[in-house]
Amino acid sequence: VLEVKEEVGLGKVLDVILYDGQLKEGDLFAVGGLEGVIVSKVRAILRPRALDEIRDPEEKFRRVRSVSPAAGIRVVAPGLEGATAGSPFWVLSREEEAKKLWEEMQAELERVRIKSEADGVVLKADTLGSLEALETLLSSAKLPIRLADVGDVSKRDVVEAEAVGKSNPLLSVVLAFNVKVLPDAREEAERAGVTILEEKVVYKLLEQLEEWRARRGEELRKKKLEGLQLPVKLRVKPGYIFRRSEPAIVGVEVLGGILRTKVTLMTEEGIEVGTVKEIQSERRPLPEARKGQEVAVSIEGGVVGRNLFENSLLYSSIPRDQVLVLKRELSTLLPEDALAVLEEIVGIKRKLEPGYGVM
Repeated sequence: VLEVKEEVGLGKVLDVILYDGQLKEGDLFAVGGLEGVIVSKVRAILRPRALDEIRDPEEKFRRVRSVSPAAGIRVVAPGLEGATAGSPFWVLSREEEAKKLWEEMQAELERVRIKSEADGVVLKADTLGSLEALETLLSSAKLPIRLADVGDVSKRDVVEAEAVGKSNPLLSVVLAFNVKVLPDAREEAERAGVTILEEKVVYKLLEQLEEWRARRGEELRKKKLEGLQLPVKLRVKPGYIFRRSEPAIVGVEVLGGILRTKVTLMTEEGIEVGTVKEIQSERRPLPEARKGQEVAVSIEGGVVGRNLFENSLLYSSIPRDQVLVLKRELSTLLPEDALAVLEEIVGIKRKLEPGYGVM
């Protein structure tokens, strides 16, 4: 079966390649479906007309009583809802043969189907052949599969992808090859934030997946970066002491890196001074400041004349576990000046903690 489609006035029809035996009107036949073998009788056999015979676009087919191999035909029959493209089409001598054929088809289907609790993508395809081909390509790309099956994308498929996202967001995706996405599945995907990639060409679907993983990976890394203390180097400007304590408010120049609130500052000797409470420029609060900017900062715990002095250098005091994440996973998201400051911070900290920053 090449394709299962809806035709006006005929209902569900099968486009079939007949490669062995003979098919006649009235023949009993079996075709594979997702829920079991469908047994029906041939109501009509339609053969495509030759191009020179087509005078009316509506008359692309002509009805025949029987057909022999090799032929591409359209089979009209009742009860074809649920028939699956890519499944075998058998002519039966009696209806009892359908059970044996169903067992054979189930064995073939189970060989290709995948269902596991492991983290992996969810794959839905229109035929067994395309499903198997995509499984092979994903395997060669070392991408695990949690669920692979024939049929439209259902709500259950989206729920499976959502479950994967809790432990591996880069695999939380549904691949829909030449199948429909059911309305409740699309609603669930929007609610859960699950991506469904739809395509009718294999290589384009894999390209979409690669692009989505790269884009999603960048989003996750940026989000992870937001929760970390970033490298920054400041110089306290002489003559810009606005408050001496509780909190100390001083003017600083950002010499390198990224200054954000809630970062803990330390001296060149690695002694912690306090935590940045607010950043302002011309009395307006700022979310961050970068190299070359001059801003006012309030430092909770800082006391001018005790641990905070004019012209002194201050660095962010990055926790040991966070510095490893910055160096190992997120270094490409930091500007060059921030990476240089990070190395200075590692040098300062390592004098106090010899293993600091060692990967």
